[in-house]
Amino acid sequence: MPEAGIEPGDPHVGQQQRFADRLSALLEPDLRHLADHLRGTAQRPEATALALSSLWHQFAYAVLVERSPLADGLADDQAIDLLTDLTHRGLNGTGP
Repeated sequence: MPEAGIEPGDPHVGQQQRFADRLSALLEPDLRHLADHLRGTAQRPEATALALSSLWHQFAYAVLVERSPLADGLADDQAIDLLTDLTHRGLNGTGP
């Protein structure tokens, strides 16, 4: 069954997959570096690094691209503090 919005034989599917593969290859070294910092705080550091990175990317997309009304008036410093606090609490179970 094809993905929603993708027609069988769509020539863009190959381009999208190549882009996704390239993006994964570019991000992998950073994820492994982040995982190195998570050793001792997470049972599966690589998976935890991927989860954190995905959370950060989706938040950035929602705020910067989608311009979500849920983040109206949120300054860059506030967004960074929010993600930092959320990450710290998520990994350590406590606040800063």
